[in-house]
Amino acid sequence: MARKRKLRYGRYKGFYPQKYLLDYLEIDIDPYDFPHYMLEEWGEENDVKIGDEDFASDLTPDQLKSYEKWLKDRDKAVEYLERDPANAPAYLTLRWPQKLPKGTWGIHYTKEPSIDAFRYGATIPKLALSTWWEKKDEARCPENLSDELGSYEYVYSFAFPVEGKGSVSPSYGLKYGRNAVIFQTDSALLAYHDGDEEWQMIFPACSEYNVVPVSLDGSEVTCAFADGEGEALTFGSVKDLIEYIEKAEAQGERPLERLRC
Repeated sequence: MARKRKLRYGRYKGFYPQKYLLDYLEIDIDPYDFPHYMLEEWGEENDVKIGDEDFASDLTPDQLKSYEKWLKDRDKAVEYLERDPANAPAYLTLRWPQKLPKGTWGIHYTKEPSIDAFRYGATIPKLALSTWWEKKDEARCPENLSDELGSYEYVYSFAFPVEGKGSVSPSYGLKYGRNAVIFQTDSALLAYHDGDEEWQMIFPACSEYNVVPVSLDGSEVTCAFADGEGEALTFGSVKDLIEYIEKAEAQGERPLERLRC
């Protein structure tokens, strides 16, 4: 159904989960995130005794600075990603984050026949390798958009921007599935995923609105009128469809209440 979804919780202003994710992805290296064996290696090289129960939090401020510099100089982030990618912090893989404007349109490619809401995704610990996990995390709405959860409990989903930096052609996006859905959100980030070698749009689940499942024939989108009035409309691209929707809404019309794409 391409019918406009009623906003059960109101449009999200995009502060809490977006802020936490941006702050997290802007981390360069946090010495507290690295495995114990690396701390032991640093200790051996710097004549600092590190026991089995010692952690980065037990170091003096000067030692902590030395350890952090050692991690960078020895390219330990790369080593961590190669040896244990599932447990390496996501900020080592998702880089150069930036906020996207409120109301950004995204497109999500999927194997599912139809999606009208995003309720499953990944929390920050699983974010860099979200497809690795057989079971997805379920978002609780509206809590997933509030300040009630810890920063590692928010659930995020992925898409591509329809326009601009990070946008992709339908032929590229369809590698993720033969179906697609477009939507708007006020709280997305754009970040480069080293593993997939592409820019990805990351947004908190439950923040989506104006959700429209679409069937693509090449780049074309055909929409019918759900009430049976008027002839079917064919758009040359998803961008053309969005321009039609935005123009109609600016004139006071509600096309998503009638269109099925």
